Amino acid sequence: MRPIPPRLEVSFPSRDLSGVMLLETERAGVQTWLTADGATITLVRGFLTSAKGFGSGLAASDVRQSAALVLARQEGTAERFHSFLNGNDQIELHAYKCVVTRLGPESIFLRGLPVAAQKLQERCHGVAESFTNTYWVRQGVPEVLQSSQWTGSFLGNLFMKTVPDEI
Repeated sequence: MRPIPPRLEVSFPSRDLSGVMLLETERAGVQTWLTADGATITLVRGFLTSAKGFGSGLAASDVRQSAALVLARQEGTAERFHSFLNGNDQIELHAYKCVVTRLGPESIFLRGLPVAAQKLQERCHGVAESFTNTYWVRQGVPEVLQSSQWTGSFLGNLFMKTVPDEI
């Protein structure tokens, strides 16, 4: 019997789309997740760094400062940079100033069981747009269990929730 690969429940609330992604590859802490129709997202420690094949999206991003604050469950400011592929097949670089705040403890349910998490919010502002990301980080462990992260103005936020084999 083949083992079931790690899974990620995903949805684009703005488009009423949802599904499950399977882990395609993991190298040096970079995970590539795949949909049944070939679209991919890339995560580094639970932080979205690219979304490809969804019609428009995030080509790459530098989220190191945001990740450091969120995984440490610390408030503070961070800069992040996103690269988007525009309609002319050119890369556009967008810079954002972000503020991370703690929203407090909140349990989430994984496989029907409550898991203690710390909820954090990241509000980001750039020249052309603003967005908000939300993260649920496992209590006592620097692991993003669930999140809502911005993919760009076309699709908005992507909601992601890990589906663990065991809790």
